Order: sequence, then structure tokens, then C-alpha cells
Amino acid sequence: MKLRKNTTLLCCAVMAVLSLHVSAQSDSVWYPINYDKTATITHDSRYTSSVAITSPSDGKQTLQTGQQQSKLLYVDLTEQALSARAGETLTPTFGFSASTWMHSYVYIDYNRNGQFDVQPAEGVDELVSYSYHDGVNSKGEEAASGTSVQSPDFTLPSDLEEGYYQIRFKLDWNNIDAGGNTDSSQTILSNGGIIVDTRLNVHGETSHLTCASVDGGVLLDEEGNAVTDLSLTFGQPFTFVASPATGMKLSYVKVRYGHNLDGEQESNGVKQWIETTIPAYLFRDGQYTLSASIMDAEVRVTPAFHSASATTSTDDYPIAFAQDAVSQNPDAKISYVRITPANGTMASLSGVSDSTYTYRFASRKVINAKAGDAITTRISYSGTGMNAYLYVDLNEDGAFDVALNDDGSMLTEANELLSYTYLDGKNSLGEDVAQDAGVSGLPLWALPDDLPNGVYRARLKIDANNTAPEGRADLADDGGYVVDFLINVYSATQSLKINTEHGSIHSTGTTGLPAEVTTLRALSLRLVGADTDYSANGITVRHGQRLDGPQYVHGNRQWSEYSRTSSYTTNYTIPRDSVNGDMEISATFEPSATATLHCVLDEEFDGEDGTMPNDEVWTRCSRLRSAWNRFLSTTEEQHKLTGFIQDGEFVARCLANPFTDTDDVAMISGGIQSSGKFNFQYGKIEARIRTTGHTGNFPAFWMMPQDNSAGWPYGGEIDIWEQINSENVAYHTIHSGWANSTSDGANCQGQSSNPQKSGSAQATTGNYHTFSLSWTPTMLTWYVDGNVTFSYAKSSNEEDLNLGQWPFDKPFYIILNQSVGNGSWASSPDESYVYETHFDWVRVYQEEGGTPVTDVEQASDFIAYPFNGGIRMSASTPTPTIIYDLAGNAVYDGIVDGNVNVSLPSGIYIVGGNKIRVK
Repeated sequence: MKLRKNTTLLCCAVMAVLSLHVSAQSDSVWYPINYDKTATITHDSRYTSSVAITSPSDGKQTLQTGQQQSKLLYVDLTEQALSARAGETLTPTFGFSASTWMHSYVYIDYNRNGQFDVQPAEGVDELVSYSYHDGVNSKGEEAASGTSVQSPDFTLPSDLEEGYYQIRFKLDWNNIDAGGNTDSSQTILSNGGIIVDTRLNVHGETSHLTCASVDGGVLLDEEGNAVTDLSLTFGQPFTFVASPATGMKLSYVKVRYGHNLDGEQESNGVKQWIETTIPAYLFRDGQYTLSASIMDAEVRVTPAFHSASATTSTDDYPIAFAQDAVSQNPDAKISYVRITPANGTMASLSGVSDSTYTYRFASRKVINAKAGDAITTRISYSGTGMNAYLYVDLNEDGAFDVALNDDGSMLTEANELLSYTYLDGKNSLGEDVAQDAGVSGLPLWALPDDLPNGVYRARLKIDANNTAPEGRADLADDGGYVVDFLINVYSATQSLKINTEHGSIHSTGTTGLPAEVTTLRALSLRLVGADTDYSANGITVRHGQRLDGPQYVHGNRQWSEYSRTSSYTTNYTIPRDSVNGDMEISATFEPSATATLHCVLDEEFDGEDGTMPNDEVWTRCSRLRSAWNRFLSTTEEQHKLTGFIQDGEFVARCLANPFTDTDDVAMISGGIQSSGKFNFQYGKIEARIRTTGHTGNFPAFWMMPQDNSAGWPYGGEIDIWEQINSENVAYHTIHSGWANSTSDGANCQGQSSNPQKSGSAQATTGNYHTFSLSWTPTMLTWYVDGNVTFSYAKSSNEEDLNLGQWPFDKPFYIILNQSVGNGSWASSPDESYVYETHFDWVRVYQEEGGTPVTDVEQASDFIAYPFNGGIRMSASTPTPTIIYDLAGNAVYDGIVDGNVNVSLPSGIYIVGGNKIRVK
């Protein structure tokens, strides 16, 4: 009895322990954590933006966590994957908001048993890298508790079997438990840590692609060979073409990719393969490209085909009756058709209330909708015994496909009959309905979630229990109708491309123009010539979908284009119905007969994608020891990553160095310069630029003297534009022996405010702005989007000039670069982030003959402009100046010599006969 009692107690204890163990594993038995997976961190300032792995074969791969917004402790990224080869040495990176005071840990479930085992004494250690634990890192090196969060590199076992493995990234405090620190004084939650799970694809050099044999057609490669069994480079996109047999059409292609494709999809919680369906509407001209992420270790493609429509018509969107057939049933009329997408406004089809003709194409009204939109359709139809059917030509082949399975049911993947009120006793929602219920609308229908942007032909048919999209030959006798119309499928934002010559196009405010516009929102523009003697001769707007493709696809207009004459030379607003897709706006600015400035450099960066800009003008900047050039790329392999032409722009980048085995810098950056190939003295230079804000961002558009024998800063430097971190501020600065401090050189005068050496202006990061500099023998004037934002005048004091106040009297060359800060001004970089700046164009204007012949000693420049709640005036020689308000009162009366700032309340003032608005 006593033995039985103890046994019972033991069993109860074991059950209790098991119960606690299961409870502690949160909502999954695989890869548990010590907290609820919906728990949020409580530290206000700490977050992890990304995790990354850099491998020799696959480069740096970064996954975004979104923790700054979500605050989630646990981030599940197992639908994504990182990749590497067995035996490779990998470098993990955490995009942490601080550089220290947390410790990083990386785990890989090598034995794929559903958990991370950390038992070194037993020969099982799946903690592969850590920055700190009890005084050392994973390499056994001594480490301080406040060490960098970045973990050391580690090497995958050379005999590791190919497949997917769970990999976990953790930021915590001195704790190797993969589930997170639960010590009440150092919880992972209160310390602002993170646990990120994803998959690691351990792969070989090739991908093995097979195609299952089916009836009805084949898949061909780009050379026209049947795709059967191919060995391809791992991770390289692959394009194939569908080739249906006669009388057949492509329905879809199933793709299964990953490892062990015939085995179970999941192994102890780790997905080994994924299967997806590619519907026919994602093919363009019968062609589809499998992305690099799909070209995994094993790929199996299986096409499916269906019988094409029995109609023998070769016309697009055929009908079974004469196009001019007149309705023979006076009691059957359509009064209106109203269509309301979930993300749009109600639109009525134009012309449908004229019920004379059985067929009409309501092309004057385009329905705007987004992919995935659920769409409500209301119909006012007076006839009886009829039903409504709605088709959309999703694959854009000029016909509406009603594809059926062998049992007569709809083939969902290829069916273009999206809604109907009646077919053999049911509607398209599968509800039981009566045929004579009348037509007042259609069951709710939706566009596919992944439908590409474009303008698609749709058809509404009023017919009786008949799915044929062309209708019946006697449809007019019964009072039936076929109404075709267009659906513009658009995204919330679409691309905006600006093309100009000798001028630029801006927003009417100070925000600049974005790379993408908000669709169906009016766009206000301001046109600014390269100089006051340049004016626009008009503006041309192309808008819609697929602007580089044909205007019509099977009679459906994809884009429109119109021009406005030279009366629109300053401001123009594009109405919302023209902002219905991608936008391409062009303007040419012509000089007047008396124009003095003429273009001497017009760099549009219009070379082939991936190439270096014109080598007759540009060379790569060289790596040296300054903050801006310490990471510059040095090899051709690095150059390809850091600076290249793309879509008519020069793209400069700074990113983590993937070549650390041969180059010891942490990052590599891009920059080009015109030194020795193009330089100029006096004139105007401007560039259209877009940068993306991020901590550590530090791009620049600037100039240095071609002859810099005096050394820096004595030879001078002109920073036309710099922008740091995520600030919406453009900085303008000069450097010289006069303006810089003694820390920059023994002979520097430290006269940074005599006159002021730097200024700034609003410039929204992420948008395009035109940054300009006008350079005369006695004045530097900066502009942002055509507005004066800063100026620096040559002194009239001979002693100041002798001490280096104006070194800007010799040729300078141009530099464009993307750098990162070092913590002194711009912050230290986020090594997990790819910094990127786009230079759309660079243009230089000078007087005829190059350097102006103006007598420098006699020249006098004066400029006045709004500046920080007042008016700034700059003059290169003493200039008597009066500022008047609109009442005629003199609010300033004095001599301007150099820079003068006058604080004034908001209003309009008169300076030298010109109006200036102070906000």
C-alpha cells in the first residue's frame, strides 16, 4: 500500500512537471521562448531594426524586424530565410538602436529536434555566436559587459546536410538561455531585447529545376527549349515561357521549392519547402520569371492548361450578335450601373441608360480600383427572367475565359467570370437563388490580390442562365445587354518621373517632389528655369499604367499624354483624375535672347544600368582617412555595389563590407569626382538629388579647388548640399583659413561668423530637391528648389582677404558621394542598413567663354531674401539699403557690407524694388 501511494505521488509530480513544461513553451512545442509571444518590451529607447547574416557565397542578407513600431519581444520571420553554404564563415549583424549595453546571441538547431540545445559538456552546442557571457565572447576572448552588441563570426560545419534549419537571433543581458532572460533584475523585456526566429537555407552551388509533364502544353526556356530537368546557378532568377497546345490556354503553374520536395513540408516545426500557384494573369506575353528567392535547392514546376473558348472569332472581346443590334424588348432597359470598389468612390458607367443598342463600350468612364478590392455593383434593370454576369480579362489576351474543370465546376485559378446572379440554381457566392429573382446588382466580387497594375477590360452581361461571355445570337430579342468598360488597377502610390532640360520642376511648397505620388490626389507643381533668363515653353504629362509599354493593349488604353503651352511657365496643377497611375512629366526651358549663362556641363547619367558614369568627366573618389572618404570602395567588385547608373540616375551607396576577408574596413561607400577632367570658375551649378534619412546618413554635393597646393582648408571648400541622419535639413557651408577654427590649422582665423560660414534650409528627406550654387567673383549664393537659402559675400576689407577670407577665385571640381558619419556630426553608422542617395543630374552654366570677364575689383553683388524670421542681405561692397513695409515705413536703413540679418514680423517688405515675404 505504501509503495503504491508513493508511485501515485510520483506520477502526479511528473504530470505536474510536464504540464508546467508545456505551459512554459507558450503557443508552440517547437522553439519555445520564456514569455508569451505577444509580450512587448518596456524599454523606451531600445529597439532592434534588423538582423542580418553575411556569407561569402550569398553576401549580406538583412531582415527587417519592425520592432521600433511593434515593440514586440518575439518576431517570427520564418516565412523568410537567410542562406549560406556548409563550411562557410558567417558574420551576424544586429541593427540595434545603441552600440553597447546589450549582448547578442545566435543559435542554429543543427540537429533539427525543434529546440536550441546549449549543452557544451555533452557535445551539443547550438549557441553558435555570442558577444558576451560571463566575461568572454564565443571565440573565448575576454569581453567587457558594456561591449559591442555585435557577435563574432562563426563557421558552419563543413559536413552540414543541405536543408532548412531554424536560426534564432537574440539580444539579451548576459544570458545564454535561448528563451530569454527571466532574472527579475535583468529581464529581456525590461532591457529592450529581442528574439527573432527565421530559417537558414544551407545549400549547394546549384538549383535543380524539374518540370512535370502534362497534357495541353509545355514550358520553354528563353532559347525555346522544353524545360524538363535543369541544373542552374543557385539564387539566380529563371525565366520560362508557357507554350499551350492548339486549342488550349494556360491556366496556372504550380511551383514547389525548397528541400526534400517529396517529404513532409515541416520537420519539427521548420518548413522545408513552399508551394505557390502562379495564375495565368501574372504572365506577360506568355512569360514569367521565377525570382531569386524561389530558385532554391530544388524547384519543381507543374503547368496546367484548359480548353480555349469555342468561338472562332479572331476579334478582341467578341460578341455573338451584330454590334449594331437593337434591343427588341421595350420593357427591358438598363437605367444605370454603379460600381463601388472598397478603396475607391462610386462610379456610374457612362452611356448605359441609352438602352437602344444591345452592345455598348462605356469607355468614357474608367473604374479606379486596387488589387484585392472587394467591389459592389448596383444595376437598375427593368427586364424579367434575366441574370447578370461580370467578367474581367485578367490575363489580357483579348478574351474573357470561362474555364471549367472536368466536372463542369469553375476552374478558379483561370476563371475570368468573377460574379453572377444565377447559374443552375446558385449565384457566384454558392447561395441558392431563383432564376427569376430579377437583376438589381451582382454578388460582391473582388479583384485578385496580386493582380498587376494596368487597365483591364471588364464586361457586364445581362443574359439568362448562360456563362458564355459573348452572349447569345438572339440576345437582343430577349432584352439582354453586353456592356464593356475599363478598370484601372492602381497602387496607393505610383512612380513619378521628372524630365527637364535647363530647369527643374518642384512642389509648390518646400517639401520637394517624391519618387512616388499619391494616386488620385491632385499634384501642384512649380517650374523654375536654370536662371532668370530661362523660361518653360510648356509642360507634357504622361499618366497611367506601364508608361514604357504600348498605349493600347487589345484596345484598352493604358496611358494618356497631353501638353500645356507656355502659358503654364510658373505653376501648374495636375488634376486628380490625371494622377491615376505612374506619372512622367517633362518640360524644356529655353534661354531668352539676352541670356548670359549657357550650359557647359549637362550630366544626365543616362548610361546603361550598372555602368560607371561618363569617364570623360568622372572618376571614383579615393579612400583616405577623413570621415567622408574612410570607407570609399577600392576594387571593381566594390565599385559595382557602391556607385552605378540606374534608371537614368547615379546611385551612391554605403553598406556593410562583404569583402572583409580581403579588406578590413567595416563598410564600403561610393563617390565620384570630376578632378582633372572638369572644373570651372564662376557660373551656376545645380543638381537634382534624393537621399533617404537614417541614423548615420551623410551624403554630399560639393566642390574642391583643382589646385589645392595651399592645403585644406586654406585652398577653400564649397559644400553646396549636405544632409545628416534623418534631418529634413539641407546644410550649406564654406571652409577656408579665414572661417575655420585653429583646430583645423595653425593659421586659421576662426572667423566663422564674419560673415557666417554656414546656413541651412528645409529639405524633406526622401524627396527630390534641386540644390544650386551661383558663384560670382564676389558672392556665393545657395538655392533649394529655386529659392535663395544662403549667401556668402567676398569681403571689401583688404586685410581680411590677405588672411584668406575669399579663396574662391580659382577653378573648382565637383564631388558627389554617399558617406556615413563617425559620431562627430552625423551619427555613427548602422552597419545593417544600406545608405543610398540618387543623383538625377548635374548641370553647370557659365557666361560665354567660360570664366566671366567681370572686373573683380569693381564688381558688386547684392542679394536679399527671407531668412529665419526676417530678411538677410549680403553685399560684397558697402551698399546703402532701406527696407520698407507695405505702408511705406522704413523698417531698416543702413549700410550692408557682408551679411546683415534683420528680424521682422511676418508680412511683405520692399527691398531694392523687390517684394520679399517674411513668414
